[in-house]
Amino acid sequence: MRISLPLPQLRNERGDVAALTIVRSPGIFDTKFQLDERMAYDSSDKVKSAKDTSFEFHRDGTVTGKLGCNDFTAKVFFNGSHVFFRDAQLTTHRTCAAQNMEDEASAFETLQRSLNYRYTADSGEIYMRDDHASANLATGLVFRPVTER
Repeated sequence: MRISLPLPQLRNERGDVAALTIVRSPGIFDTKFQLDERMAYDSSDKVKSAKDTSFEFHRDGTVTGKLGCNDFTAKVFFNGSHVFFRDAQLTTHRTCAAQNMEDEASAFETLQRSLNYRYTADSGEIYMRDDHASANLATGLVFRPVTER
């Protein structure tokens, strides 16, 4: 049985209320995600080799997984609704199907270029976009939890 407790609220002397909210679910560390979509400006594109990708966020501040052909690792820092990737690197150097290699190159370039993402984790998905003032100028990634079949 799971008990939900109300989140704390702060009230100042004028009666203004600030409510706390959970920004990052602890489940992010216990779930394997697939890279499902790439976003560019006002459109998105499904990752054709999504079934060959995986992202696992670890409590020690790393993310590991597979980008289509090769394994990768990066350091990851969470700060509120922001996540920062640093030192992304491939840990294997294999070749595979052309589509996988194309998807991998794009995802890897995004991880290396866009170091600061704003994220939301609604309905188990992780939506990350680079932190631009306008969503029409943003690029980003959408991750979905892997469901075992």
